[in-house]
Amino acid sequence: LARALTCKPSVLLLDEPLSSLDPQFREDVRRTLADLHTSAGTTFLMVTHDFVDALTLADRAAVIRNGRLEQVDEVRNIFHRPATTFTARFVGMKNIFSTVYKRGECQLASIRMAMPDNCPVRKRGYAALRPEDVSVSLNGDSNKNLAQLSGVVQRIFRTGFSWAAEVACGENSFTACMEHAQALDSKVQPGAQVTLCFDPSKLHHIPEEND
Repeated sequence: LARALTCKPSVLLLDEPLSSLDPQFREDVRRTLADLHTSAGTTFLMVTHDFVDALTLADRAAVIRNGRLEQVDEVRNIFHRPATTFTARFVGMKNIFSTVYKRGECQLASIRMAMPDNCPVRKRGYAALRPEDVSVSLNGDSNKNLAQLSGVVQRIFRTGFSWAAEVACGENSFTACMEHAQALDSKVQPGAQVTLCFDPSKLHHIPEEND
């Protein structure tokens, strides 16, 4: 890094510079990269497969598929407003469902929801939802503004230091993030009847032709 920055390049190319580091050292070097980027005033173009790197270091990102740019956008849009189902799956938006649109509404599992005002008119497409935007409840939620689906827990599993659950709601299977205490609750185990809750505004709509 020191040698590369000595000549004051306009662009610094970094090929997975953090991939082989221990977790603690990786965090230290990540902070150093952020400080260097600020002080050097140089554009950093970095290849990474780590979402933490992308979310903490980048202003813009590009997803590559078969040697072609699938989407180039602000990092937040890549993760929360993917342009295609490929990008949605790549960035961990595990809940992606084929959806029918009619009279300003979309059908998702057993419920119909109003389409957002800025969503283009279409007959078919996909509705996508990040796992962290879905909560698992035994008794539902009193907030009437939330969409709520009844389902059965299929499995509970770790995702690093966090937990997640797969819940079957009719023919659809949802993945939802869980709190540590909830994942260990004897009442919320495979076979349990639960309610999934989410804010309909978190639902992202993707055109069918972009699959």
